[in-house]
Amino acid sequence: MNKKRDTLYIAKGEEIMAAAQEQFCNDLQSQNTWKDKQGRYTIDEAIEAINSKLLGEVNISVLKDDLKRYIQSGGIVMYEPGKTSPMPLNHVVRAFYEEAYWSDLNNWLSSNFSKVDYRFIDPANKSKNGKTYTHKPMQRYRALSELIEPTVKKLLKINPYAKPTARQLVECWKKEKPAGLDEILVEEIVFTNSKGDEQRATMIQISNAIDGLIQSE
Repeated sequence: MNKKRDTLYIAKGEEIMAAAQEQFCNDLQSQNTWKDKQGRYTIDEAIEAINSKLLGEVNISVLKDDLKRYIQSGGIVMYEPGKTSPMPLNHVVRAFYEEAYWSDLNNWLSSNFSKVDYRFIDPANKSKNGKTYTHKPMQRYRALSELIEPTVKKLLKINPYAKPTARQLVECWKKEKPAGLDEILVEEIVFTNSKGDEQRATMIQISNAIDGLIQSE
């Protein structure tokens, strides 16, 4: 057994993995920037945008269910992240993945919820009419799942067929620095809960939280 050769192989493998993770996060950031400029939203993002503005004035569950039905009936054409060709009308649409244009979402609101006082802004006119909605993590989290959920959904947009790992989340957090995440240690993270108390989570706990989120979709 050649220990020197094996050590070199391990070092090279770790270097390749680190480069792949960095490229993964860079691709994610570029894709989200392009999506914001296009004014495209997943179902989850669209509903959260309305909820963040109206703050309980509407029944969010009713809105979300209606939007899903509207899409399934062909009322809105959906797109895969980063692509400009529409998806087939009979394709299964996931709330966290496929995207709709702001104008189509406004047509849905006008048709089915005309009295709801919210409309998505044309990204071309955002400097004149205001800012488009962008997802911002909560400052404090009630549970670990709330901390990881935004990043898990972003990673699933890049590759919906591979479950994100705890290591991938941590590598992305090093760049994103989400609010509420206080510190990244060697084998655990420190974050602030809704009561302002410090909480810690190991890599195994993060992996379990990822499993729980994906199974609940």
